[in-house]
Amino acid sequence: MGLAAKNRLYHVPHALLKNIHPKWAAYLLRRWFPQRTGQEAGSLLVYPDENVRNCTKELLRDLVQQTETPLIHVNCLGDFRVFVNGVEINPSSWKTKKVESLFKFLVIERRQHLKEKIIEEFWPDAEPHLGDVSLRMALTNIRKALGLTGECLLLKRGMIFLNPEIKIYTDYELFNSTAQQAIQDGDLDNPACLDLLGQAAGLYRGEFLPDDIYNDWTAGLRAQLHKLYLQVLSKQVEIFRRQGRLIPAIEVCRLYLGLEPTDEPVCRAAMELLWQTGQKQQALSIYKELTAYIAKEFNSSPSSETIALYEKIK
Repeated sequence: MGLAAKNRLYHVPHALLKNIHPKWAAYLLRRWFPQRTGQEAGSLLVYPDENVRNCTKELLRDLVQQTETPLIHVNCLGDFRVFVNGVEINPSSWKTKKVESLFKFLVIERRQHLKEKIIEEFWPDAEPHLGDVSLRMALTNIRKALGLTGECLLLKRGMIFLNPEIKIYTDYELFNSTAQQAIQDGDLDNPACLDLLGQAAGLYRGEFLPDDIYNDWTAGLRAQLHKLYLQVLSKQVEIFRRQGRLIPAIEVCRLYLGLEPTDEPVCRAAMELLWQTGQKQQALSIYKELTAYIAKEFNSSPSSETIALYEKIK
């Protein structure tokens, strides 16, 4: 793929986020990347600009009419939000948190599940017949919340699964693919690489399903996405430093340390950047915050390399 085509691939799917008219951006999406319109729409449905949101809804309505296939967008990073054919589901439509959690589970684990396993997971203390009643009621509530004609949620031969004919897109899958592509791009001098990193960082609007932090089935994916986000931030810092853009590099370092305050290589990078921009006291404050945190949480102290940098700056 040539450089021009590669840059177009990076930029056009996110055209609605650029400073161009939403109608023209929608045309670009339809014209160049019709197969990716559905994938990109989830992040655009929560975009601050109302014109972008309205244009995205119109785009999805056209797509559903053309394909006759329902579209469900599920945002799990930060606030949990669900859109059916571009229209957001009211959180109260789930009736209970248990119903909402079951839908999340079926979206994340998009395969067939034994009915008994689902009951064991969500109603572990219920008598078998009562667990079965609770499950069927929950499935009914999910169908009502989605409001689709036809079978969107199936229970066949003792197996439960979402109808595979329905297109389901999630923000965490889009983040994962975008971040992986950005991290694997070894051309640090290509502006499109930094742009793609920025797009990935923007998709990570918060921790994965924070309301389900105590559910075992979210833990592994949450840790994986968290780690990937840190890799995105780390590569952003690397490119900004390479370009001599110290202020943006400092801002990204602070984002990183807000999540991982004991990461000493990033602490040292932030200290050096602050020192280089004449912010000596702020650089020393990074070290003091690190020292206090390590002492409190781990009864330890920074590495000799970090201490040496502190002494040099001081």
